[in-house]
Amino acid sequence: MEYVDQQTLETLSQYLIQTHSPDPELSHEAKHYLATKAPDIHTNFGLKLLGIIAEPYLDDEICRSAATYFKNHIITRWKPSTTATLLKPISDVEKEQIKDVIIQLMLFTSSPRVRIELSEGLALIGKNQGFCIKSWCSWVF
Repeated sequence: MEYVDQQTLETLSQYLIQTHSPDPELSHEAKHYLATKAPDIHTNFGLKLLGIIAEPYLDDEICRSAATYFKNHIITRWKPSTTATLLKPISDVEKEQIKDVIIQLMLFTSSPRVRIELSEGLALIGKNQGFCIKSWCSWVF
């Protein structure tokens, strides 16, 4: 899965690590960056987070944080509410790519904590898709 280049992987991983910093200012800055700036700076941010999760050599804590931010990204940008109009929604092209990748990643991720976050993200996607059989069939088959 080549959705994230090495430089972006290192940058985002560093911010994901910093979200767990005991320094509240550093933690707050990292969380703010990942929630508001990164999705607009990094094209296909959701896919980049999935790419981080798929990296076999990364620490589980980084992957779990990436999964959590992926789920939050789905919550805020898959189908933004009218109160979140300042947030750039996930493009239809990226949505289709995410749907193609997320189930595979859930099946091959060894961390139960990461799978839980991904399954919650998948449930949110399904809820926003209305569990339409036509939409789901292309995912599963």
